Amino acid sequence: MSATEIINSLGIQGDPNLVVELDEHLAAADEVHSLEQHATATATTKLALVGSGSTIYAKFSPGPAGTGPCAKKGTGAFASSKPVSGLSGNYELEVGRVTVKLQQGSKVIWSGTGLQKGLSGTWNIKL
Repeated sequence: MSATEIINSLGIQGDPNLVVELDEHLAAADEVHSLEQHATATATTKLALVGSGSTIYAKFSPGPAGTGPCAKKGTGAFASSKPVSGLSGNYELEVGRVTVKLQQGSKVIWSGTGLQKGLSGTWNIKL
């Protein structure tokens, strides 16, 4: 899924630089992921993140989309060889500079590697 498709599917209006920045992060996610020793060269699932300053938008490809409150602005893209399926409900999204974890309580549901700018922190999202 391209950055333009992700932005459109999330219904985000505004800064066209978001598309450019998200495209760069999607490419970086593939590159970082392929460098991981435990990963395959092609990711099974990607996660795109966009922070608008009041909301964080999360879109798995393939998979669900979700939102949650977030006071930061930025974008990120992560990839993993672990597929997502049947995700629905409330989760914590722990975003680091090059890693991300989707958790429910102490259980890690999905994790990936990639790159983000401006979104470090832990965010509650609903998928």
